[in-house]
Amino acid sequence: MNNVVILKEPFWYLPDNSEGTVLGMDIMQKHGFVIHCFEKQIKLQTNKTTKKGLLQSTASIMSISNTDLVQLLINKHSDVWANHEHDCVDFEVCIEGEPPPPQKQYRIKPEAEAAVHEIVQQLEKRGIVWRCCSTTYSPCLPVPKPNGKWRLCIDYQCLNKVLPKATPIVANPATILSKVSTNASWFTVLDIKNGFWSIKVKREDQWKLAFMVNQLQYTWPQPYHPAGLHNSPAIFHRAVADALGPELGTGEVVHYVDDILIATEGPLENHLQLVDKVLQILGKAGFKMKKEKAQIAQKEVHYLGYTLTQSYRALTDDRRKCIAKLPRPHTLNALQKVL
Repeated sequence: MNNVVILKEPFWYLPDNSEGTVLGMDIMQKHGFVIHCFEKQIKLQTNKTTKKGLLQSTASIMSISNTDLVQLLINKHSDVWANHEHDCVDFEVCIEGEPPPPQKQYRIKPEAEAAVHEIVQQLEKRGIVWRCCSTTYSPCLPVPKPNGKWRLCIDYQCLNKVLPKATPIVANPATILSKVSTNASWFTVLDIKNGFWSIKVKREDQWKLAFMVNQLQYTWPQPYHPAGLHNSPAIFHRAVADALGPELGTGEVVHYVDDILIATEGPLENHLQLVDKVLQILGKAGFKMKKEKAQIAQKEVHYLGYTLTQSYRALTDDRRKCIAKLPRPHTLNALQKVL
């Protein structure tokens, strides 16, 4: 028996509460055992050499459920989960072109106006927006959320007309999903927090993004606005692609702007190893994930309006309902808009 180290140590054996012999924390600490659940290895440092043993399963160390494995992975990458609503990473871009003249503010509902005022106050406290005096500004356009709250959006249509348009690199969702193996049995979906807010705007261009709320002008010292400038999706998509790099070429990791899908064949352990690697890459790049929206190591997930399983891919019920509510097109142009 080569490469075997025999140790004698008293331990507790609990046949009614475990699947086999339990290695206590005392013996592990005393002799320097290092257990790697995801790699399924146990290592022992002795006489300046490292002994490695391949575990048949994690059950040979402890009885641990899939849920516990996922929680271990989540806890391991605690820094990658956003700590607050406006937590994000920073990139920097310039906004070329001359801005249009000031635009007229739309009339908005009183409840929306009150909500926008509160949102802007919170953003100002966090330093995400600040007051300014600009020769141009775009109108504020609040959008209701499904949960009854309001989303602050700025209508940059006129500004977009004078901005050079970036080459579109964001693929169609159907094209993205075609890269995923039909034999994939484990799925993980990650959603990057405050995607477009992660893009810094150079100081000399910040005045071009001015908007007005309650007769006060504000601008964004650090982000592109999440629903406005036409270059935002392409810029952010490229930033995520640059971070993920070679992982995108395997077909096991795909992404659409700030939505990442990991789909693998084989056992759960292999899937968790890849999720672990992707979280390390994203964390190193500074991205923050939405913990509440993460779908980790699931047999069925929702991604880009589709339900995905090993043998089933179809539009979600919500997506179908939205399509069913669309007015029937009566002209070629109307049909093209629907498609």
